[in-house]
Amino acid sequence: MNIFARTTIGANTANVSSSGFVSIHTLPVAFGYLKIIEKQQPKYVDKLTLHITKLLQKLIKDHTSAGVDYNPAFTEYIIECLTLLKYRIGQLTSDLRKQFMNNFLPCLIEKSHDITLVRAIIRLVHDWLKWRGDVQLVPSLKEKSQLLLKLLQCIDKSGRFHQQQTNDNDLTNSFLELILHVYQESNYRELCIKLEAAFVLGLKSTNQQLRKQFFLILDKNLRKTLHDRLLFIFLSQNWEYLGQHYWIKQCLELFYTCVSSTIPLSIIDNRTSILPSLTSVIKSGEFYDRYDFMVDYAKTKNPSSIENVGIKTEQTSDVSIKMEVNDETSPQNPAYSIISNALGVTAMSTLVTKKQRSTSISLNESKPKHFKQTISFENIRRLPNDKFEEKFQRETTNQIKLTELINDEINFLKILSSIQLKSNDLFDSIIQFLHTNNSILIDKLAHYLFIDILPKILRIISEKYRIILFQQIIQPFFISGTHLQQRDLYPYSSLNTLLEAFYMMFKNNNNLSEFVPIIRPIILKYIAKTHNTWHRSILLLEQYILDQQSNNESITNDETYIESLNSLGELYEHLNEDDYNISLWLHRQFSPNIKLLVSNALQYEQLGLYQQALEYYTQSIKHIDNNQMSSSSSSSSTLNRFSQLDEYSFLEQHWIKCTKELNQWETLMSYCKQQSNRDHLLYLDCIWRSSNWSLMKETLGQLDAMCNGTNINLTNSSIQTFQFLNPNPTLTQSTIISNILTIKDFQWKFALYRCYLTLCSTITNTDDPTIYQTTMNITERLIDYCSLNALKEWKHLPNYISNSHLNLLQASQRIIELQESAQILLNIQTNTNNNNTSTSIISTTTNGNTSTTTTNIRQTSNIHEFKTIVKTWKSRLPLINDSLSYWNDIFTWREIQYGTISSQFDKDLNGTNLSSGNNLNNSNTNTGQVLLGIHAIAQSITQLAKIARKHHMPNICMEILSRIGTVIPSVPVVDSYQKIKQIIKCYLVLFSTLPPNDVQDIFDIVEQANTKYFNKDMMSEFYSLKAIAYSKLNRNDEAHKLFSCATQLSDTNLTRTWINWGDFLLKQSSIINDDESIIICYLNACKDVTEIKARSILSKIFYLLSYDNENNSNKLSICIERYLSLIPVQHWLFWLPQIMNKLIRNESSQCMLAILNELIRLYPQAVYVQIKKFLRKLIENKTDEKLIPSTPSTLNIDISLNLPTISYRQQAINNLNRLEQILLGQHPTIVRILDIIIEQLNTINETLLEYIIKRLYQCQRKIYEDLFENKKDLSEDIKQIIQHLKEILNNNENELKNIQQIKIQFSNDFNESVLNTTHISRSFILLINKWITLIERRIEQTEPRTKYLNQIKYLQLLSFNSQITNDINMPGELWHAPEANFYFRINKFFPTIERIFKHERYYQRLTIRAHNGKIMYYLLSNNYQTILFDKINSQWELEENTLQFLKMINNICIRKEKELLKRHMQIFLPHLCTYLPSLRLIEDNRLTINLIEIYNNHLMLPIRKYYELLNDNNDNLLNIYQLIQNEYFSNKYLLHQWILNEYSNATGYFSFRKIFTISISFYSTLNYLFGFYMYTNNQLNIQRSIGNINPLYLRLQYNLNKQDQNIFITPNINTFINRFGKTGPFIATILSTLTSLAQPKYQIIEYLKIFYKEDIHMKHPELTQKECVDLVENIARQLETKLNQFTDIDVSKRIVSELVENSTDINQLSRLNPLYYPWL
Repeated sequence: MNIFARTTIGANTANVSSSGFVSIHTLPVAFGYLKIIEKQQPKYVDKLTLHITKLLQKLIKDHTSAGVDYNPAFTEYIIECLTLLKYRIGQLTSDLRKQFMNNFLPCLIEKSHDITLVRAIIRLVHDWLKWRGDVQLVPSLKEKSQLLLKLLQCIDKSGRFHQQQTNDNDLTNSFLELILHVYQESNYRELCIKLEAAFVLGLKSTNQQLRKQFFLILDKNLRKTLHDRLLFIFLSQNWEYLGQHYWIKQCLELFYTCVSSTIPLSIIDNRTSILPSLTSVIKSGEFYDRYDFMVDYAKTKNPSSIENVGIKTEQTSDVSIKMEVNDETSPQNPAYSIISNALGVTAMSTLVTKKQRSTSISLNESKPKHFKQTISFENIRRLPNDKFEEKFQRETTNQIKLTELINDEINFLKILSSIQLKSNDLFDSIIQFLHTNNSILIDKLAHYLFIDILPKILRIISEKYRIILFQQIIQPFFISGTHLQQRDLYPYSSLNTLLEAFYMMFKNNNNLSEFVPIIRPIILKYIAKTHNTWHRSILLLEQYILDQQSNNESITNDETYIESLNSLGELYEHLNEDDYNISLWLHRQFSPNIKLLVSNALQYEQLGLYQQALEYYTQSIKHIDNNQMSSSSSSSSTLNRFSQLDEYSFLEQHWIKCTKELNQWETLMSYCKQQSNRDHLLYLDCIWRSSNWSLMKETLGQLDAMCNGTNINLTNSSIQTFQFLNPNPTLTQSTIISNILTIKDFQWKFALYRCYLTLCSTITNTDDPTIYQTTMNITERLIDYCSLNALKEWKHLPNYISNSHLNLLQASQRIIELQESAQILLNIQTNTNNNNTSTSIISTTTNGNTSTTTTNIRQTSNIHEFKTIVKTWKSRLPLINDSLSYWNDIFTWREIQYGTISSQFDKDLNGTNLSSGNNLNNSNTNTGQVLLGIHAIAQSITQLAKIARKHHMPNICMEILSRIGTVIPSVPVVDSYQKIKQIIKCYLVLFSTLPPNDVQDIFDIVEQANTKYFNKDMMSEFYSLKAIAYSKLNRNDEAHKLFSCATQLSDTNLTRTWINWGDFLLKQSSIINDDESIIICYLNACKDVTEIKARSILSKIFYLLSYDNENNSNKLSICIERYLSLIPVQHWLFWLPQIMNKLIRNESSQCMLAILNELIRLYPQAVYVQIKKFLRKLIENKTDEKLIPSTPSTLNIDISLNLPTISYRQQAINNLNRLEQILLGQHPTIVRILDIIIEQLNTINETLLEYIIKRLYQCQRKIYEDLFENKKDLSEDIKQIIQHLKEILNNNENELKNIQQIKIQFSNDFNESVLNTTHISRSFILLINKWITLIERRIEQTEPRTKYLNQIKYLQLLSFNSQITNDINMPGELWHAPEANFYFRINKFFPTIERIFKHERYYQRLTIRAHNGKIMYYLLSNNYQTILFDKINSQWELEENTLQFLKMINNICIRKEKELLKRHMQIFLPHLCTYLPSLRLIEDNRLTINLIEIYNNHLMLPIRKYYELLNDNNDNLLNIYQLIQNEYFSNKYLLHQWILNEYSNATGYFSFRKIFTISISFYSTLNYLFGFYMYTNNQLNIQRSIGNINPLYLRLQYNLNKQDQNIFITPNINTFINRFGKTGPFIATILSTLTSLAQPKYQIIEYLKIFYKEDIHMKHPELTQKECVDLVENIARQLETKLNQFTDIDVSKRIVSELVENSTDINQLSRLNPLYYPWL
């Protein structure tokens, strides 16, 4: 046996072939013999140590070289060898021992892919550590520590075992058990120091037992005091070992283990944190279900008590009950008490008597279940005992379930009581739950737990330790580089949680301003950039600065304050929050001589007027230079000098920005060359535009040398640490650090420039295909590196998409176009090389014709590729709101590529011409190919110039156009025409500001233009521009002739010409009354435009039709009918309400009928809904009985006939009936389905109590409005409403038999003596308020919040099938008229209907699913009854008219203005559809909330107080305002606190505040201009998700000079948006809106006339057509006067500054309507 084992092992050691061991099959036998021998003769095995070691070496070599395809048998042999050598390490020679410990085992640990082998090594090391024998037989402590560290690295990289069917956690747990043994043994203290990383790995283990043992070791070594644990977390522990693990869980465990086990837990005072009990579920249910449940519960406990309840009810049924709001009685019956408590009301009160339920049984409902639900409340109380038991006998199973539920509740409460005595069990459970996994939800729980506990701990510890923590520990902790591994964690990283916890502590103590000096502003800036806490740092710095400014202390020399300003400005700049950054610098203390200059420069830049801003920046910089020269001789403080340096740096950066936007790159190049410490990024920006690639290569080399010379690693925090430790570095150090930080922040941009350099410098200078291919490979790698860095930078930005992501979004387009350029150049160069090769070969073997054919095929392929990329780039343009510098980046790169490709074409074509013998056909083809590149270059320049003109920079536009003549030697005709066209347009924009000499230049350009080569289309447009120029000089006859020539020269692209001609005639309408020609011009313009653009044209047409009816001549109507077939039908859809109103008023009725006939073909649903609504309205309204001659059916009539006369109303009804018949004939299915839907929706009306509430609120509002207008008499409308309510209560006996007491009490309270009073009394107001409260309580207690469409009358609505009727659009969908002609269609009506209280009335909320799965919610408003004096319907029409007007502004003006789009300002309008005069569906956003709901805390008390204190002359408004504000609303942080509760995340809070600020300033501006009754009622409906304002309930008004059309900011809103928001985005949005609407090109006044006219007709139907037109013209003149003030930007700034300054003036706020709650 001995000989066999020795021979076998020796043979396998000595004889090894390349394929493996020669006698591998004998090794298992040999190892088996050795195990037997080892037990009997261990010394014999010692002699084989050398052979076993050599065999192990061979096995390891073969195993590791096989990689993943290892032989499992070798694993067993290696394990056997290791087992034999386990305790024979001392017998090895020094070389073999060193080789075994330093080579064999580490090699297996690092390279083996067999997890079984690694586990065997772990067991081997574990046995060594447990060895208690001769220490010479096992490795030394040093060798063991090296193996443990190797194993730790293997565990960290255990992903290589993922292909095996094993769990990596088992391997980790085995290793952790090994580490645990090391820490539990006292002999390995030295080893523990080296294995700290492995110990920390045990603290985050998901194995609860292991993790708990590791933590017990840590817990024993720490004192159980809070300050010691805090010092361990912030000072002692190196968290770098945990990597990206969220180690806040370990911090929580450290704190929870300090909880005393002897003190029981107690319930806190905050009741919202207590777990709900079983009865809370009962109380939250509906009234019916609560009563039924508690009756059954009382019956099971005490059956006789139910009988007593019934008896008592009978006895007291005739007793008069006092009806007060707080009517409370306390009967002695225990069952009564149970029921009363469960219901939450007094059960004996008649006000809560249950309403009689319907006796109809649903088809889907069983009779027994329905019987229980439909039995009335009173019958329950009056049933005899035997009937009661018979009717309400519950099933035994239900009683058992109820008993089990109660028993479970009792057991749970017992468990809770036991936990109170064992607090450690509770916290151990929490800790164990937190360590179950590393999911985001678990991390979120740990985040909030830590935020809650750390502030409490910091308050508990002594002041001494708190001072040490804040002054000495926090700052180094936050800037430590150990946290950089967690910078990419989302959404929670440990440092973010710590910052939030400190924020919560100081916030709860109301001393947030103290936190910033503790942590230092520069550290907050560093944390924001490095760990993605942007907005939390911004909010902290903002609060600190505002607090310091409000203290009125001397803060100009405060170092922390100045540092805060600089840090906040840098964060704003990095996130592209330009408005806030400018606002910040407007509040800075500049020198008095430059303060006004800087203020003007900032405001001009804020509005995008960079030319004016550049002039002021230049003057400011000169002043600072002069001041520095004068102060250099005098002594000044270091702080002041650095403050001046900050100011100079800020002005310099903004001067550079303005210069970029003005396209003055040569100026910037000169600036960079003059600077000794230049900005390399700016220098590179200038260089690549000039295509100076050698200079670019040299500059990039200097940057590389600079980074390498400083030996600074850009991936760690050494730069920030250097800045922190050296707050005042030298100028050289600042320059180096600045350049390195620039490279670090813009690595993607430097990689992009390297791609530019590699691609452009090599391609244009080589023809070698090998070098070319190598260059392209390098370019691809650089593009990948650039994209990767851009994505990394994206990940470090806030998770809310905003302006901060704009640069990277723009970078993505540049990277894509770079990649496309490289591919095109590669293809062209490859084809060129192939052409050269094929030409040389063919020319030696064949004739020249064959060579020419092959070359032409290659060239044709190149041209097609080039055309494709030009077409793609032409369609892929930046947005209009992108900066001009970015447009310049895109077009400059394209221009370079076009030039490079054109030069390649030129080179190829020259060679082709020589080889083809200058063939004539080839010559023509070559010329076309060269012109293709030239045209692309000219087109890019023209497009860039056009954008500059649209950005209101006409001078820059002309400078850009001047490059066409210099860059392109021979300009194509079409590009010459485009250049002349843009130049003329620029002069027309500048016309009002040009001196007479420059005005003459316009005509010189027009007259001297060489039009010989222009085609007809070009000449037509040229004549149109020439006509506009002549009209500017009042040369009207010549302009008229030119317009006529322009329309006759061409038949295409005449839209702009027709519009200009129509506008010209419209201006001359006062002199030349030719409305028909104006109509013809506008109708021709509508033929070829989109529906959005046609709206502005049709608005003028509809208003001009007013003159047609005024003159009683139908020329204009006939004209429209003549051109009707040429206009797309969808253009009329937006104007359907105006068409219907004109038809009803008999204005151009024949024309309107013709338009409606066209609309019926394509949009039957929209037309039918309008017909149904107006037909019902005409039938209900019988007041309009004006007579007109009836219109016969034939047009050939005898004028002398005496035609019968009918009323306007009857004529309109006849027209609508005729249209309805046409609809029914063309679309019978749609009409029938819509009839069914409208009929069934009409049955879902408001209940009587809801109707009473609505009317009472109308009375209340009317009273307050009259009192505000100093009308003391009780209005007749109010008396009629009250009388109407009394009549309803007296007449509807069937429905009101359960509320007889309400009827009696209502009649008694509003008796004749009350209604006959002439003045509004305080008692009458209180009476209205009392009944509002009573009815609201009655509705909430007796009517279910949710109804179901489970009755027969809703069967069609519930069974609506979209597969059969797939053409029914969602309500209000057609009103939006999308351009893509895609509409959402109804798929299903959900069976639930919710009762919603909004805007002082109840709505029914419907849920509808669209055909694509989208769920939409609608508020159904349907009147219980309509009365003659009811004005609610007209208000609906007024609101819809206002929304239509807002849609016009949104599409025509707002979406075209750069400054408004830059602030993402758009009007979001809801879907809305009025089916009947009393039935309307409004799209409901569940996240919408009104400001009244936010402030809902005794809001009516200050209203009552206001009118109690108001005197007859209304001259004590200011005193009343101050009194109410001090008494009721002294807290100005209500809105701020509500937003904080909604958005605990700082990013959400900041984004909401910004959008809310922009939105409220926009609507305040529209209210200032047009009057929307915005301040007569608090109509600010806010969308919680984004902060935008819903403009649904706004209406136009006529008096544009009323006091409430100023801009107002209430105290809570002012506190919320703060000073930075008010002087930043608030003022910027107002100025942008005013200057945009005041531009003459938008003609806002002309668009508004039709809407004001319709509004006047709705409010005053008695006015004649001429009176309405005169009133509209008067409004237009007022509006024009107001808008003309804002054409001058300086005047606009002054007016807006005064408006915003006075917006918070209490003198103005006190004069507002109190229903707006101005004191809030």
